[in-house]
Amino acid sequence: HRSKAEESQLERLALAQEKMEQHGLAHLAHSRPWQLNHEEKRLVALVRSLLMEPEILLIDDPFTGTYDHTMYRIAQMIGELVNANCGVLMPTRVHGERLETKYNGIFTQMPNLRVVAPMES
Repeated sequence: HRSKAEESQLERLALAQEKMEQHGLAHLAHSRPWQLNHEEKRLVALVRSLLMEPEILLIDDPFTGTYDHTMYRIAQMIGELVNANCGVLMPTRVHGERLETKYNGIFTQMPNLRVVAPMES
C-alpha cells in the first residue's frame, strides 16, 4: 500500500518520462548534469520547465551556442510554453525577419506570441 506522497511522486516521474520521450530525450533521463553536453542541458532544462507549468518564464538567449537542429527543437518547446499560456521573456540577439528565417517560421504558429523591443545585434 502506497502513501499519497509516494503515489504523487510516481505520477510526477511518469509525467517526466512521458515529456522526455515526447521530446526525444528519454535516453537522457538518468544522466547526471556533467554527462550532458551544452545542447542536451538546454533541452532537458526546457522539459523541466514544461513540467512545472509556469505562468511566466525568463529564458536568457536560449539559442546561444546551439546548432540549427537544436535551435529548432528549443523553439518548439518555447512554443509549447507560449501555447499553454505561459508568458515567456526571452532576450535574444536574433529577431524580426531573421528570427522567422532562422527558426523556419515556427514563431508564426504561436498566436499568443508578442515580440516587444528586440535586442539589437
